[in-house]
Amino acid sequence: MFGTFYLEDDYLTYSNKPWRRLSRSTSERPHGLDAHLIWSWWSVAISVRSLLRNIRLGGEPLDLDVTFGSGQIFGWRKMHGCWAGNIRGWPVTLKKEGDLLTVRSDSGLSLEEVAKFLHLDEDHLWLAERLRDEPRALELLTSFKGMRILRQDPWSCLISYIVSSSLNISVTEKALTMISQLGKEKTLNGHRFWAIPDPEVLLNSPRPRKDFLGKKWYHIVLAAERAIDGRLDFEDLLRATYERAWHDMVINQGTKIMGVGPKVADCVLLFSLDKMESFPMDRWVLRGLVQYFPDLIPEEIVGAVSSGMKSSLSVREYEKVSATVRARFGCSGGLLQECLFMRMRKLGWQKPRASA
Repeated sequence: MFGTFYLEDDYLTYSNKPWRRLSRSTSERPHGLDAHLIWSWWSVAISVRSLLRNIRLGGEPLDLDVTFGSGQIFGWRKMHGCWAGNIRGWPVTLKKEGDLLTVRSDSGLSLEEVAKFLHLDEDHLWLAERLRDEPRALELLTSFKGMRILRQDPWSCLISYIVSSSLNISVTEKALTMISQLGKEKTLNGHRFWAIPDPEVLLNSPRPRKDFLGKKWYHIVLAAERAIDGRLDFEDLLRATYERAWHDMVINQGTKIMGVGPKVADCVLLFSLDKMESFPMDRWVLRGLVQYFPDLIPEEIVGAVSSGMKSSLSVREYEKVSATVRARFGCSGGLLQECLFMRMRKLGWQKPRASA
């Protein structure tokens, strides 16, 4: 499902083929990025296995501050001008200068994995261009140019969003740090890093403290059990259509995941399972739809949100609005959603004025 990497004249070249379909309504993709990954080996005092390598972006937009500041991923922080976190459990720092992305990591992390994590095999310029006839959508995308939808590890993404539901970012980060420290510590340049442990490790680990996360810890344990016995199959969700994957996670008996509601399912599908049409809707995005795209929402919901009487949707309402939004924006919806979320968090909610 991804493009291919091949060696050519001392360059590791990424080829993004146009045949990959992001949406059932899209039968053909235009030619996207050919990113050249330049190898340069560099040893540091902390670890002889630490590498400093570069990815040439080829004009593909990437703003690390916007992307990692958008709330789509937890556990990343900015330090010394770089963004630091982990990719598939490997510590890594990223820094962009011009058209080059500098990657410092352990030798166990390949540049292919970094490129896939940053979704460099998806032409985000094309995703924005698809909405050229939507002035308000295009204005949002332009305001946050360089936003990318990250491709996270599905298991880590699921646990992160189960924990984050109804919690603020600060509390979520602290809880995820405690969970991550149940796993193995890794270091890079003297800094310590942890990642969400595998299901087997989590299932055999003691609860970090009494009553930690309440019923959410029970949901995490159930998810780990299902991941181990195969009832939670991320590869199957990856292959499935958006509609089937969402219903399997939220609605269908026997497959739905405890602790996963409509919005959490959309987050996991968008940020880890390549469902680029997913449009997660929390209170900020719902308000953003009312403010920027009220024609996509039933009038009674617009009125209730505008008056402050409603800040969330029932499962049935969510499913209906989601279908309307996806029909309008298609595979560009996920990217637009992140920009809409950022706009609402940055500028705040401007309630429509009541008519005289």
